[in-house]
Amino acid sequence: MCFGGEWSFHRVWSWAARNWAWVMPHPIFEAATQEVRNEVQMVWHHIPITVGWWFGHNFIPCCEARVMIADTSEGVLHNLAMRWQSDLPNGSSEATLISGKRRLIPLAARFDGEAGARLTPLASEVSAIAIPPGEYLMRITIVSGQKSWQSPHVYRMFIPGEGQSNGHFNVSIDHTVQLKQAT
Repeated sequence: MCFGGEWSFHRVWSWAARNWAWVMPHPIFEAATQEVRNEVQMVWHHIPITVGWWFGHNFIPCCEARVMIADTSEGVLHNLAMRWQSDLPNGSSEATLISGKRRLIPLAARFDGEAGARLTPLASEVSAIAIPPGEYLMRITIVSGQKSWQSPHVYRMFIPGEGQSNGHFNVSIDHTVQLKQAT
């Protein structure tokens, strides 16, 4: 007897099936980070992704990143494939996520005093998207083959108006809002 009952193959297999997401490698969606480039007075927000794992599986191969952006009043505006930050000049469309290594998804950039901000999705879709000032909700999805993971929280981005400094340009996690995936 162990923990109030016998451990049989069936019992262990049932536990593993119920907890498979915990057993297999999975992306961990972190709070947004901010990169400041003072020489050009620009702020760039990134979403860091790491891998949580168990049982020796410590990577997720060939991951694509997608972001869904919604206006707080009008609904879904864009559902775009994003670049991964890499050594390549325009980033990379795929990345292998490895345990212990943070990978960044460059999200939005804004020059000081600019009206709005710019998203930089994959060049295969569009080169850059101008986002007007306002408040936006975003959900990140990571896709590897036929498996996908969605951020458990929503990211809230506030873009200040023309003439306002980048001190008001921020991305934060919001646990109070639900944003359904676009179909």
